[in-house]
Amino acid sequence: MSDNIEIITRFEHAFRAADQATIDELCDPGLVDHNPAPDHEPTLAGFKKKVAGFKASFPDIGDDGPSTSSPGVRYPSSTKNTRPSGFRQSATRDQKDSKRSGGTCESQKPKKTTS
Repeated sequence: MSDNIEIITRFEHAFRAADQATIDELCDPGLVDHNPAPDHEPTLAGFKKKVAGFKASFPDIGDDGPSTSSPGVRYPSSTKNTRPSGFRQSATRDQKDSKRSGGTCESQKPKKTTS
């Protein structure tokens, strides 16, 4: 197993087990968490709190799933559309223009009824 794969695997196991000592060993003390949990600082200490909170929320998470570093494990490509068919992916030009101007587009205006 290459060194990089071994490090990634150790990190995954430490994350799943909330093993603070291994996280300290593998992470730089100056770590910046670019996706901190609410009310957590984007530091190593904040990351470790996030890991502990994740483990507390999902206590039965374990090593039974495939590792992201396991040979042969494939994940969906980010370029492939994985949304259910029929899902509207983007707003129409009228809707985009409407959002910019703060108004409503023709298709969003209520229809007048005649009595």
